[in-house]
Amino acid sequence: MRLLPASSPSHQHGLTRGEWLWTLLLLSVIVATIVGTLHAEVERGKMRMAADTLAYLASQVYWSLEQGNWANPEDLGYPWVGPGKLPEGLKLAKPQAELQNLLPDKTYLPTDPWGHAYVLLLGTANGQQTPFLLSAGEDGKLPQELHLNTPLAHRVHWPPH
Repeated sequence: MRLLPASSPSHQHGLTRGEWLWTLLLLSVIVATIVGTLHAEVERGKMRMAADTLAYLASQVYWSLEQGNWANPEDLGYPWVGPGKLPEGLKLAKPQAELQNLLPDKTYLPTDPWGHAYVLLLGTANGQQTPFLLSAGEDGKLPQELHLNTPLAHRVHWPPH
């Protein structure tokens, strides 16, 4: 029986330098794929959260409008603004109408997922003027035109009086 010295290639333990490099490359690709997917999912989650909050706030505004004495949407005087950073291009009246004052008591009014204020503006739906609740989105800019298909905008239905 012949014994081989400890430095013999048949007794090497661990990975070679090339194997280590391939392993590192493979792990890097896997991590980059996971991080990219997670980033996209976080953005989708923010969009969904803003849309859900807009729907909830629209129902609360509708309930308040039912209790109020406004004959038509033009009577409200726009814009109504929530807490948070003001969206770009928003022209405010003095004094600023606070959206919280249009909501029922103790209704929580958050900022949108990007830290901007939710805004109630007048837009057009089916050829008629109607209020819309908006989020400025990630870029912080309000859309130029409001209609039923505007992203991150939710129509507030006017209650029958």
